[in-house]
Amino acid sequence: MKRLLAIFAVATVVLAAAPATAADDAPFTARRAGPMKLGTTTIGKLKEWFGEPDAEKKVTRGCFEVWRVRWGKYLRAFAITHPNGGRRLTETWVRKRTITSEQHGDLTMRTKKGLKVGDKVSKLKNLYPDFQKFRFNGKNFYELNPVEEFHPRLWAVGREGRVRALINRPYEYC
Repeated sequence: MKRLLAIFAVATVVLAAAPATAADDAPFTARRAGPMKLGTTTIGKLKEWFGEPDAEKKVTRGCFEVWRVRWGKYLRAFAITHPNGGRRLTETWVRKRTITSEQHGDLTMRTKKGLKVGDKVSKLKNLYPDFQKFRFNGKNFYELNPVEEFHPRLWAVGREGRVRALINRPYEYC
């Protein structure tokens, strides 16, 4: 009986500690990707959270010059130089279900309806029946929240039956 109680006590401690080690769900919406908020978060803040990027380059997006910053294959951000200072986030691409921030730990990106990178496209279609699909560069893009003009957009990229990326971006750059 004492042995059974000891095993039960150890199991309780292990199970109680499990949620603390699991990745936190991070909301991915048309305006934010976890702690990253479009129009507010700067590239400097992203460097504090994710370390130095693997690539940083000025590119043309629509009719604006923006900064494209990439951390590995899994996180890409676009930012515009803001008149009040800093390069502020305009677009985020997350290509991995869970990304790790030095400040926030493991962040599992998911939409409000629960869609995550790696989910089946059939789940996307069930969660977002009003999606709009289009193809570009051999990839299927799904606009999850078809909106009126001038509202931020929430997209997913599908390939081989799986969601390969979540994207939030402005309506357009011009």
